[in-house]
Amino acid sequence: MDTTLNQLLAQYAAGERNFSGLDLRNITIRRGNLAHINLAEANLSGACLRGVNLHSANLSNANLSNANLNRAILSHAILNGADLTNADLTEANLWNADMSRLNLMNTDLRWANLRSAILDGAILSGDLSEANLTNASLKGAILAAANLRAANLTGAHMDGANLWGATLWGAKLRGAYLASADLGGTYLRDADLSGANMRGAKLVGANLTQVSLWGTDLRGATLLNARVSDQDLMGADLTGAIMPDGRVYSPYNTLGQR
Repeated sequence: MDTTLNQLLAQYAAGERNFSGLDLRNITIRRGNLAHINLAEANLSGACLRGVNLHSANLSNANLSNANLNRAILSHAILNGADLTNADLTEANLWNADMSRLNLMNTDLRWANLRSAILDGAILSGDLSEANLTNASLKGAILAAANLRAANLTGAHMDGANLWGATLWGAKLRGAYLASADLGGTYLRDADLSGANMRGAKLVGANLTQVSLWGTDLRGATLLNARVSDQDLMGADLTGAIMPDGRVYSPYNTLGQR
């Protein structure tokens, strides 16, 4: 294994970038530079790649299960089809990485930088507390029961996403696009949703206490049984929304109508 790794590093230093399909399980590289490397379909299960520079790396269909990628640089990396089961991506830089349709259910993404990352259709029902998802694309993503406490989702595109039962306590969702998203049972206490597009969103049973909804588009949203006060809803557009008591809100009749 050491010989294979040494050969890889020597060939990389000589300008070679294609190492697809290699068996590199349990290797250890710390803070090395492997930018632009092609490790598509490589077996990196159990590998320690802590702090390694994998900028623009091709890791499509690679096995990264149980890998340690803490603080690794994966900006612009291609991760389509990769296996990241139980991988440690805490504090990793995944800026603009392509992670669409990945299963990240048991992946640790605490404090990770996922700014502008492509996560369309991905399964993210794990720990993303304090992660940076600013302007990330999460269209149709599954974040059910995910821990997004204090995460930054400013400007994120989450239309059609499933966030049922997720924890978004203190999360920043300013200007986020959540049209038709399912936020049923979510814990949104102290979250900032000002200016967000939540048209047609489902918020059945959600906890919206002390949330900021100034300028939020909640037209046609369902707030049935949600915990929210009139003060919390001040400044939001609630036209046609189903209110917590089951009434349909009308701007011409603040008491709503059956």
